[in-house]
Amino acid sequence: MHLESTLEKLNKRIYHEHKVSHHELLKQEAAHSKPAISSFNPSDMIEVRVNKYSTIVFKQNHYSVPEGHVGKYIKAKVGAKKIKLFVEGELIAVHERCWGLHQWNMDINHYLKHSKEKKVLSPKVNV
Repeated sequence: MHLESTLEKLNKRIYHEHKVSHHELLKQEAAHSKPAISSFNPSDMIEVRVNKYSTIVFKQNHYSVPEGHVGKYIKAKVGAKKIKLFVEGELIAVHERCWGLHQWNMDINHYLKHSKEKKVLSPKVNV
């Protein structure tokens, strides 16, 4: 949040040569250029391994992954607010970024397939 507010304040300042704000200059440049100018997205792309709990660990925090990927290496795009998980270029999960330590960010939908199979396959107990 501090980075965003600082950048916003800096970009609202008036550029001395053109006597307009940096935001205005960016809009003018975008209007005159053919390809669209994408916003700056500060993030890291890392490779992580899915553990036996069907989670990946980043900075001591766990993030759930849909079942079926245990033991595989997947890509994680780690930003300041979100973590996006990819398998062979396909987005499979998005989580809010945890800034604490030893937190578990889980999506119950990632485990429903296993839960349904457990119900079907569980042995019946005669009492």
